[in-house]
Amino acid sequence: MNKLLTKFIDLNDKRSNILRKNIFGSFFLRIVDVLVDFLLVPISLAYLTQTDYGIWLTINSIVNWMNFFDIGISHGYRNKLAIALSNKDYTLAKTYTSTVYVIIGAISLVLGLICLLTIPFINWENMLNTPTDYNNILTMVMLVVVASFTIRLTLKIITSVFLAHQMPFWRNLINTITKTLTLGLIVLAGYFTNKNLLVFALIQSLLPLLVLVISTILFFNKKYKYIRPNFSFFDKDVIKDLFGLGIKFFVIQLAATMLFTTDNVIIAHVLSPAHVAPYMITLKYFGAFSIIFAIIKTPYWSAFTDAYQKGDYKWIRKSISTLNYIWIAGVVFTLVLFIAFEKIKIFWVGEDIQTPILLVCQCALFVLLQAYSSIYTSFLNGTGKVKLVMFTGILTLGINIPLSIYFAVNLNMGSAGILLATNCSLLLYIITRRIQYQKIINNRAYGIWNK
Repeated sequence: MNKLLTKFIDLNDKRSNILRKNIFGSFFLRIVDVLVDFLLVPISLAYLTQTDYGIWLTINSIVNWMNFFDIGISHGYRNKLAIALSNKDYTLAKTYTSTVYVIIGAISLVLGLICLLTIPFINWENMLNTPTDYNNILTMVMLVVVASFTIRLTLKIITSVFLAHQMPFWRNLINTITKTLTLGLIVLAGYFTNKNLLVFALIQSLLPLLVLVISTILFFNKKYKYIRPNFSFFDKDVIKDLFGLGIKFFVIQLAATMLFTTDNVIIAHVLSPAHVAPYMITLKYFGAFSIIFAIIKTPYWSAFTDAYQKGDYKWIRKSISTLNYIWIAGVVFTLVLFIAFEKIKIFWVGEDIQTPILLVCQCALFVLLQAYSSIYTSFLNGTGKVKLVMFTGILTLGINIPLSIYFAVNLNMGSAGILLATNCSLLLYIITRRIQYQKIINNRAYGIWNK
């Protein structure tokens, strides 16, 4: 792995050397993540019924939609912090950090109060299309999940600090620790409690919260002490900077969330919660490539910010080319996964989970299209040229859900049709984002292509 990376990355370049170290370290963490994720599925299915597991996956998708309530500020903050660090303006970096904590902290507080006051009055049985006598347990689960999420909305700012420093390794380490501890607690719960969706939700919600609290305290008191948030550094004048770019990221984040996470809800509502499990298991299987590619791609966002600020277009071109070669290797890897799918699935989760071949094909295509699109999205996000990305995201909001329902119901394609609609949207992303990259890198971007 190390020799392969050194072939593509210039070790004499500081920016590239940071990328290499992060990719190399994150790769081994992700090996652990993949093993834990694969173990977590059968263990969760053993602890919960298939219907309860499908309900949990649907609830998790719904709550993930709430990520966009930071109004994209965390992404705007990541870019602004990366620029301040590139210019060695540590006072401005501390000001950005202090201000973003105040803003997102206030948003978290308001969002949490609204949700906690409204959740008890929602009929969750109808919302999630569950069997009868589920409403009380679902209400308690939603209260736990939403309360912990709104607190994490503020605490996860520390991950933006890691990414702005081009150090996603620390974020990945936190994720690995959280997943491993979660797996261990669910195994223990299986020994000491009966099948219980609420206990499962408590483990999945409160443990990540605890890990983030400890991480935030440790890093801001040691490694990143020089930008530790301080209320006296709050500056309302920089809010405009954070919001200006943040609003664009908010729309992009909203569109991506709707595109990639509404599938669970549509499947549960149009078909049934039991159909969610085969869909998610198949997607998680092919997600092995997504995980590997994300390890490599993630540090490039802030590296592109630094390179673009310094006019290092040669480095940008070389990096995009490298990512494209890695994606081509990923196509071969995904084809191997496709051929071996049925045997591995039976070994992994048994024969009870039925997966139509069309669904398997669409899941394989999805991870490839998403990875390819992310290459150019990372570049555009890093440079802040995201207005066209925002508009294409809005367009997919209008077409994805009705197209999903049409394919799934009218054409009787089931869950495979829902994913086919998502893949159509990804093709639109790829075409527009690749064209915009070519225009920017060749200094031919004008109008919306340069905004």
